[in-house]
Amino acid sequence: MAELPKPLVSVLMPAFNHEAYVEAAVRSVMRQTYPNVELVAIDDGSTDETPVILDRLSKELDFTFFRNEQNIGINATLERAMEQSRGDYLSILASDDLILPGKIARQVEHAQAHGFDAVYANGFLLSPEGRQVPINLEEARRHHASGTLLQLAYCDDTKLPLLQSGLFRREAMLALAPYRREFQSDDWVILIKLLERYRVSFLDERLFLYRQHAANSYRRCWQTLPMRIDVIARVTPTSLRARAMATILASHARALREEGQKPMARRFWLASLAFDGSPARAIYWARNRLAAAIRKLAQLANQNVQP
Repeated sequence: MAELPKPLVSVLMPAFNHEAYVEAAVRSVMRQTYPNVELVAIDDGSTDETPVILDRLSKELDFTFFRNEQNIGINATLERAMEQSRGDYLSILASDDLILPGKIARQVEHAQAHGFDAVYANGFLLSPEGRQVPINLEEARRHHASGTLLQLAYCDDTKLPLLQSGLFRREAMLALAPYRREFQSDDWVILIKLLERYRVSFLDERLFLYRQHAANSYRRCWQTLPMRIDVIARVTPTSLRARAMATILASHARALREEGQKPMARRFWLASLAFDGSPARAIYWARNRLAAAIRKLAQLANQNVQP
């Protein structure tokens, strides 16, 4: 019996000012072991060499490339990419990230075998120096195994698999497109809505690389804070909002501390405890402060060691 044709997977790549990274992103798609992949790349009005690189690569590697004459934003660009794609499944890859060669094959196999509408995965952080650091999604794995991933998703966007890791049935992503227009923390909302309405799986396998650099959106903590609070106010169930606010404020405190804004970080830690002053959260805060003090002492000790 002849083997049935493999479903087509469309990789959608919105690109903006990533001239240093976009070629590696494109080539990671072209190296997939899965036999039926199309790439749709759209430059969103870049002011650097990104569109020139994509145009050259599209001719060399034969993929679809469009350019927005002016910047219209990632969501409108993604919608245009969806319109130009033909895949039964969609995968979204930022133009500064990478997917590993077996990613699409593994996720299609898993989705087809169990009838999933979305399959998320684990991955690595790719440091500016090129080091691959495993992403810690142990809590997401545990909640997925126990059937409580939606409860985690309502409360904590820092412990969830990233959109770049996912493979999605086309119909599901088209149905959820309005949420991308409505919410600025759209990746988070899309995962919540998928969990509410569709069959979602999480593979604890490292299948992509999330590149770390100065322009990553997660570094703009003051900009993202109101977007995250908006999700809690309009999406998180009332019974979980205090816990969700405590989690968001605590993660904001960590970001501020990393930036050296320690007095402001302490204020956000206290605000977090006001929303959820449980002993567990207080112990977590104390443990983090102790760990920071130990790291500081270790740094001082290393500085005092004579060669």
